[in-house]
Amino acid sequence: MLGALRQDTSAPTISTRNLAILHVAIYDAVNSILRTRQPYRFLLDPPPDADPVAATIGAAHEIMKALYPGLRARSDLLYHTSGHSTFSAAGAEVIRHFYRTDTLPFTATSDSLPGVVRTYTSLAACTDEIGMSRIYGGIHFQSANRDGKTSGRNVARYITANYLLPNETLPTLTLGSHLPATLLIHLHGQVGTSLILESTPDFLTWTAISTNLARSGGVHLQLETSDPSSHFFRIRQQAP
Repeated sequence: MLGALRQDTSAPTISTRNLAILHVAIYDAVNSILRTRQPYRFLLDPPPDADPVAATIGAAHEIMKALYPGLRARSDLLYHTSGHSTFSAAGAEVIRHFYRTDTLPFTATSDSLPGVVRTYTSLAACTDEIGMSRIYGGIHFQSANRDGKTSGRNVARYITANYLLPNETLPTLTLGSHLPATLLIHLHGQVGTSLILESTPDFLTWTAISTNLARSGGVHLQLETSDPSSHFFRIRQQAP
């Protein structure tokens, strides 16, 4: 709304009226759920699982469309996954993985707001605020924020599990979730070395079943097997 008012050339009385309409709509929408105050005009019957935050966003969005139709060109972004939520959650997840904790107090400043300092007690607190800023700005719905954070965390977890691994921890072998009659195996080693995957049913006799050249991002195999629990696996790394 504030961005729209800055671009608007209407008289101050019109801008004041528009702000009043916006807040009346938000008030009645939220009060219809909470029912803690007298309504300005409407007391609706929302569904049992109605969320006050979602009601706030929905009411504000409809008022903005009615008062400033020229801003509708941006409304398609509301349904897209929030980019800010995605890359902030991804960055926070990588830092969390590196330091093994989310509780990392820090402060942040802004070039566009000189003198304003934000203080956070954790990475999650900062990520949450970044995501909500896209909603308060009328750019995205809450679902776009939640989906963006989930996507960012998943990408970060995949990257930290498969790329730029310390050489002293290699080689490694991990088993993924297996499909019917199919076992997923993830191998990581120093780039350029040979990774020899071996299997045994009894820890007495080991049989080489696959040899692969280690590469960035790891080697991911699918093995056909009728009973994944009947075999054990190990990996050996061999210099070229």
